[in-house]
Amino acid sequence: SVPEIPHILRKATFRGPALVQLATPNASLVIQLARNNGRHSRACIPILEAVLADEHIIKAGVQVDLDMLELHQKWHTIEARSRLDLGGLLICEDDANRRPGLKRLAESVLGVNLPKSKSLAKSNWSQVPLSPAQIAYSARDAWAGAAIVEELVRLDPIIFERVSLVERLRSQRPIAELSVRLNKRREAKSLLSSLLAPYSFQKGPQVSVDELPPWKQKTVKNLRQQ
Repeated sequence: SVPEIPHILRKATFRGPALVQLATPNASLVIQLARNNGRHSRACIPILEAVLADEHIIKAGVQVDLDMLELHQKWHTIEARSRLDLGGLLICEDDANRRPGLKRLAESVLGVNLPKSKSLAKSNWSQVPLSPAQIAYSARDAWAGAAIVEELVRLDPIIFERVSLVERLRSQRPIAELSVRLNKRREAKSLLSSLLAPYSFQKGPQVSVDELPPWKQKTVKNLRQQ
């Protein structure tokens, strides 16, 4: 996974992914990308590029595509193959439209209570060095993802065995393509907001798209289809 600076600390000079956690069921590796001068370190990027690009190494995590997009947006040479989003494997009983987080997955699949401290989650992940508590928190999260996959392989080896996963994940969109689509959606959202802005401060009921000028109606509908 790839923790970023939390929103409450966005006034800090550091921007982007602060560290990367890699794990197997037996060990975790926490790689700090932040330097104490407020910039990113490229020391481990060549190694990360090689590991992430190897399709035979499954990259499992909750919303793993978002993590890989964070890295790709910072270093465009990074490509991540064989990405397995664990959040799509289970359905929340209380809300079928909501994907379970790592804590719930660990409880359901492993029977393990994974402590999730809000204060640690929102702490400054760009500080150098990280505190022992931060290192333990991030390493445990990475381990949980690997342990969940290992247990899924034991429960259903036909579906989750590595060779089968690699074959099925081979058709997924490259991160570079997802990055382009993400940027287009952001641009479309920004343009849509600017089109609707003149009407958002009017008194009374909100203005519907049908009440906009014809050229704006066409633009809004095109944006919503992207």
